[in-house]
Amino acid sequence: MSTPIQENPSKQKGEQGCERDRLKFVARGCLEESGWVDVVQELCRAHLRTDPSFPLGSLAEAVRPAARAAVPDHVKATVLKVVRASICPTDDS
Repeated sequence: MSTPIQENPSKQKGEQGCERDRLKFVARGCLEESGWVDVVQELCRAHLRTDPSFPLGSLAEAVRPAARAAVPDHVKATVLKVVRASICPTDDS
């Protein structure tokens, strides 16, 4: 089976990087608007209050399950819609 020839692999990689950055920007904005960032900060503070000697390097692992569960459904839906639109763009022009 032959592989398709890419015109300019570095250009394609650059475009993917830009799209990834745009998706990260959208996701971050949605999470900030929903108050999720504040919730995660409070989770971290609460965890450190219960165990002040807790190593900071392990903090992300400790709060990750609760942080993921705290993402609002409307944020997940919005980000999913943006991802789908970037994968399968429709030409409405």
